[in-house]
Amino acid sequence: MGHLNWLEFTQAVLHRFGPTDYEDPSEALTHLRQTSTVNIYQTEFEKLSKRIDNLPVNYLVGCFIAGLRDEIRLDVKVKQPRTLLDTIGVARLVEERTQLQRKSTSVFRTIGVAAHQKNNPSTSIELLGPPPITKPNQTSPGGFKRITSQEAKDRQARGLCFYCGEKFVPGHRCQRPQLFMIEDNSTGEELQVVIM
Repeated sequence: MGHLNWLEFTQAVLHRFGPTDYEDPSEALTHLRQTSTVNIYQTEFEKLSKRIDNLPVNYLVGCFIAGLRDEIRLDVKVKQPRTLLDTIGVARLVEERTQLQRKSTSVFRTIGVAAHQKNNPSTSIELLGPPPITKPNQTSPGGFKRITSQEAKDRQARGLCFYCGEKFVPGHRCQRPQLFMIEDNSTGEELQVVIM
């Protein structure tokens, strides 16, 4: 085949490995849409845009913005970036902010559901039935004993174990294994400790 100059070599490589004459990179560029991250979209956009010569910067910026996802596109457009590099940078920042907002929203939803269930006890009553009614110092049929916060303070003042009532010393362990539950009654009543 002989020696080729650089222009002939690049044309031969494009002819062999590049797109056919029927593929239009400018059409593909205008139809390109972000389907995952801004970084992946940027890579595809740059591949296509480098195959087209002499595109004006404002056209490239407009095409890039048009292909972004809705939740990113409008925020980038508001910033009115002038160069493709600025547009990509803004898009990445907006994407990061959007991801952080989604994470915090899911955390708030979880907290909100828990707070709603706490403030709306009818939800748990409907599912589990009404809670057992026992008076302080009364042992329920399941072996539960309720201690008011005043009784707990009295035990602490006398140097007794908060849970079992025996003399408390550092390293103390209750003789009988127990399971403890602190119950918060938002109705203004005292806090109750349930010893099981």
